[in-house]
Parts: sequence; C-alpha cells; structure tokens
Amino acid sequence: MKKELKVWEKVGEPTVLAGKYGSKLISQNFKNPKTGKEEEYVLYTKKDWSTVLPVTSDGKVVSILQYKQGCNQITRELPGGTGEFDNEPPADVMRRELKEETGYEAGSVIDLGPGQYPMTRETLRQMHPFLALDCKKVAEQAVDETEEIEVEIISLQEWIKLCHTKVIEPGAIVTTFRALPYLKKHFSLDLNSLFSV
Repeated sequence: MKKELKVWEKVGEPTVLAGKYGSKLISQNFKNPKTGKEEEYVLYTKKDWSTVLPVTSDGKVVSILQYKQGCNQITRELPGGTGEFDNEPPADVMRRELKEETGYEAGSVIDLGPGQYPMTRETLRQMHPFLALDCKKVAEQAVDETEEIEVEIISLQEWIKLCHTKVIEPGAIVTTFRALPYLKKHFSLDLNSLFSV
C-alpha cells in the first residue's frame, strides 16, 4: 500500500544563529506529521544563484577555473553567481555574471527548468540552470577584488567527459546534464560515444 507523505509544518519564526556577507545560519522548528513532535533543523540560506553553460557557435564551452574556500581547491566550473539585489531575475543574474567573469555574451538563452536545491535538507537556497548558445567574447573580464578567475575554452565533448569524471561543482554538473537534450539536437552530438563505463 502506498504511503501518503505529508509536508512538515513550520512552527514559529526562524532564529538567526549567525550571519555575515548575506549568508545566514538559521534554526527553524518543524512539526513532524508522523509523530506530532516538533523537531529543530539548522538551515543555511543566502540569495539564490544562477549557473550557465556557455557554448560558442563552433561547440566550445566557456569554462572557468577559480579557488573555492569550502573545498580548498581550484575548481573547474561554469560561470555563475548570486543576485546583487532583491528580486533580480535569475536570467539577468546569469547574463551579468557570464559577462563579468568571462567577457562573453550569450546569443540565445534556454532556461533549463526549475531551480535546484543542492542540499534539500540543509538549505533554502536554489541554483537556476541556463544554457547559453552562440556565445561571443565582447569585453574583458570585470571581476571584483575577491575573485581571481581563469577562463578556459574547451570542446563540448571534453567538457561533458570532465563532468562525468572530474568536475566537482554540482551546479556545473546539473546544468550540463539538463542541457544535454538541447546540445544533442543543436550540435548533433552522439552521447553514447562520449561515455565509457
């Protein structure tokens, strides 16, 4: 017999435990519908962010390399970032971040579906994935003083293989996966030939 799952009810207002630079660690109580008991959860929140898979007309991916403090590594990933003000549309965030971080501008843009929660139990924050086709370099990078970003242009086939084996940033992997049907159609990709398990 199929279970009927229920959404847990939030109880009271969240309590901010810590916060700085737009990030907050909050405590929120929820009522467990199975037991009727209140349970406390600690959640992380910050403004939503957008990630874009930028592809040139000749099938090259505009990827970036940068140091990330959480994993203490230089990571290979896709351009992206958070909104600069409340209610900035995700597509606007994506276009701005793409140009600032790489100097590239999107020709056409495809919204790759609903926002993704990278940690569904621990965060209120969503990542919005986009595919940008026919990207062209129109300017130099304009990163802020806390960023040091190297742009690396690689073939679409190599990027997909890297996402399958080496890329560790979840937003880049989800965005690439969501883009595969469009990439297959637009570039006549043979996806079977890209993977060997």
